[in-house]
Amino acid sequence: MATLAPEPVRQSRSAEKPARSVPIGRHLLLFVVAALACLPFVRKPLHIDDPADLQYVRQILRSPWDPYGFEFDWGEGPRPAIRNYHPPLKFYYHAAILAVVFRDDPFRSEWLEEVLHLSYLPFVWIIALSAYGLCDYFEVRPWPVLVLWLFGPGFLPGQNAMLDVPSLALGLASCALVARYLLSRRTGLAVAAGAVLAAALLTKYSTAIVWIVLAYWLWLERASVRGTAAVLLPGVFAVLLWGVVSYVAYGTVHPLMVLRGVPGQVGAQSPGMTNVIDSIVFLGGAVPGVLLLLALRGGRSLLVLLTAVAAALGLFTIRRPELNVVGSVRDLSRENLVWWFVLATAGAALVVAALLALIRFRREDPVHRRRLVLVVWFFAGLILGSAAAPFVAMRRVLDAALTGSMLLFASVDQAENGLVRRWLTFAVVPLALLVNTFLGYTAAISDYELAAVYPKYAAIMARDQLKFTNKAWCYGYWGWMFYAERNGLKRYVPGREEPADGDMFVWLDVVAKPAVIPESLRTRLRQLFKEYQWGNAPLRMMSKQAGAGYYSNVWGPLPYAWSQVPVETLQAAVVEGPPPDGTGGTADQ
Repeated sequence: MATLAPEPVRQSRSAEKPARSVPIGRHLLLFVVAALACLPFVRKPLHIDDPADLQYVRQILRSPWDPYGFEFDWGEGPRPAIRNYHPPLKFYYHAAILAVVFRDDPFRSEWLEEVLHLSYLPFVWIIALSAYGLCDYFEVRPWPVLVLWLFGPGFLPGQNAMLDVPSLALGLASCALVARYLLSRRTGLAVAAGAVLAAALLTKYSTAIVWIVLAYWLWLERASVRGTAAVLLPGVFAVLLWGVVSYVAYGTVHPLMVLRGVPGQVGAQSPGMTNVIDSIVFLGGAVPGVLLLLALRGGRSLLVLLTAVAAALGLFTIRRPELNVVGSVRDLSRENLVWWFVLATAGAALVVAALLALIRFRREDPVHRRRLVLVVWFFAGLILGSAAAPFVAMRRVLDAALTGSMLLFASVDQAENGLVRRWLTFAVVPLALLVNTFLGYTAAISDYELAAVYPKYAAIMARDQLKFTNKAWCYGYWGWMFYAERNGLKRYVPGREEPADGDMFVWLDVVAKPAVIPESLRTRLRQLFKEYQWGNAPLRMMSKQAGAGYYSNVWGPLPYAWSQVPVETLQAAVVEGPPPDGTGGTADQ
């Protein structure tokens, strides 16, 4: 790479444009885009790890200077709260929002979900602004990339109350500020980029991928030592300082948790090649509309498409033994085997586009040199963000999906024939974006239906509890735990207090992990009923039976699957007989 010294900045069309403020009209239009992506889902119930984050928010509201000074109970049972992967900045943000909005206990408010989701609207706006600015810098048409990525099934369903939206927003914002700094060489912009990057690292440690990309970018563009230090050093100091504070307060250097692992995720990583293949499939699931774009464009895009099909066939050969069976349930349907292949082709197409950008790289061309940063960002996001993680999830490939889409549209924009260019602009690109957006909202609605099961069943069980003279117990985590407890059910923790004779015991089967009941308790349960919740949308986001694992490939090799299997299954039982002396039971993980 040492031979890739940049040509004078003036040779680049982008570099000739002065760093300028974004017009107010564009700000407003991008805010509308952010609202269209965010506001339809503001009433989405708490989902996946949302209630886990709220345990930290509750603690900060109680004791602002002691964010990890409590016993955290999530997934694998109670443990010291310091044993997690997440730094505290996002928890402080939500604690401040809830303290301002609510006078009384916010966790009992019927408006909690709306406030949490609306608090992320500014971050979605920052994502839209930053992605637009980056496309402009890399000389790629911003609007098609923005719509393909922001309204696709990768981003839309994942707008929960977890860490992903703010960390993504802050990471992209730091990159957009660096782009403006490189155009103007104003140190103030570098300082701002460094401050935002430090905030991103204190929101989620995986933003270190962005730190690595920015270090390479600044070196490639021969940024000054002062500017490079202003961008990179604040994040290093922030993480080191937080490590010292956490060690003094809790006896643990918290950032090292990334290397040590936390309960339930140590050893959870899939075999190396399988994880890489799943990452490519999830990447294709983030922006599946690229297939239509390639198929209808013709020309060089057909070469990319055919190469991607060949790659998908190779991946299928490697992955097939594990692909056909998901856990201990029935095989994937024939339709979803085809769907896996479609998404693998879409993901492989982005990989091929990135590789072609390397092959066609011309050192003397400043635009090519600039897009080399996109190639590095793409592979860093794909490999470090997913293959090196404990498990593959859609949120881990979003950076790679954005930069891969930018590279792909850069190739599409190279059409020299005017008729072809008009065909692309007015027919092919709109059709690809329309199909991609349809899949995005369908996936988001499907995930909404899954989250909505939790408050619905919790309310039903709270009503049925009145039929029993004793307690009603709930088992499981995620959104189910939050709503069940809010409705007065007592949470069952294996190894602690056991249900008594005559108590009611309820749990969800599909994703309210863990739903494996200790044998010492199972033998005392007499089933009352089993109820299936069916969905209206034809997609499943988390279902071993369908092979769908949007939030973790532990559930299946597809990010989302076409299926009509039940969204969730509620089971209720009555406890008969006293608990055995000295038995608490342990959940089978």
